[in-house]
Amino acid sequence: MTTNQEMLWISFIPEKGLFSFDYYANDDRRTQPEFSRLYPEEIVTQKFDQCIRWLRW
Repeated sequence: MTTNQEMLWISFIPEKGLFSFDYYANDDRRTQPEFSRLYPEEIVTQKFDQCIRWLRW
């Protein structure tokens, strides 16, 4: 069921040591994300904070 809520999907890619941030304008992950970024573990907290401010959540 789709409720049309924004979603930030964060996952860890262990073989690369990177976190993936995928933002969807609605909660249907079958669509392409509005943006997708990869960040190393060392700066993921900083990038998460920036992302939340940018999205105005």
